[in-house]
Amino acid sequence: MKWNVLFLVLAAQTAQVFAQSADPNPGITLRLSQGLPRGEFPEGTQTLIVRLTNTSDNWIREDACEAGGALYRLIIVYNGVPQKEPDWIRKRRETAEAGEAAGGLCMGSNPGRRIQLGEYWEDSLNYPTEKPGTYQFTVELKLPQPLSDSTVTAKSNTLTIVVPPTKN
Repeated sequence: MKWNVLFLVLAAQTAQVFAQSADPNPGITLRLSQGLPRGEFPEGTQTLIVRLTNTSDNWIREDACEAGGALYRLIIVYNGVPQKEPDWIRKRRETAEAGEAAGGLCMGSNPGRRIQLGEYWEDSLNYPTEKPGTYQFTVELKLPQPLSDSTVTAKSNTLTIVVPPTKN
């Protein structure tokens, strides 16, 4: 199967849905879409693209804890049944959250990305989908609120990917 052709067809037919949030204006939107399969991952791995768009009047700056989408919580539903967040994704996110709580003290490099109103950056997340069935993915991001200890959670659209059974 030619993944490149399949991706182009999917990309041309994919509707762009913007984020939902309990807060009417969390200052960002999150949009989830399907990316190209990448050769360094096993066959059946889905590449999910998370686009974070700044909707606030302030600059958003990324620190080392946020790099590479480490703070995103991936919500997975397989054939209608909620799945546990994979341990490797959960541990990465929890480590980044602990670093954020300690003032941004995280291991790794800081890509130094920053965006103003209307600009965006994209991160990719990968998830194995080797079993046939219907997968639904949603991403959440907790946002600290200035001058308080509270957070607001921004939520992406839900992306549905159907993996057909393999033909023998």
